[in-house]
Amino acid sequence: MEEIEELKNTQIKYPANETWFICWNNERNEIKAHGSISINQVIGTNWQEIDYYSKKEAWTQCLLSNGIVIEEDETLTNIDESWLE
Repeated sequence: MEEIEELKNTQIKYPANETWFICWNNERNEIKAHGSISINQVIGTNWQEIDYYSKKEAWTQCLLSNGIVIEEDETLTNIDESWLE
């Protein structure tokens, strides 16, 4: 019998509060995407390594720790769509 992998939450629908996210490569050493999801949005991704933040300050600190500086009104950047090929 095949071993079943635990499914990770790679989709969020209409969160109760704005939620910030960071998508990592499988080795968790490169950020592939980051942004926020408002209460009127849905996000789904093929990336398996995703961190969700309820506080923008924690999200921003993680990005800064990884060399990413964001603009105040920036919500989605650094999208690596190579997995689509």
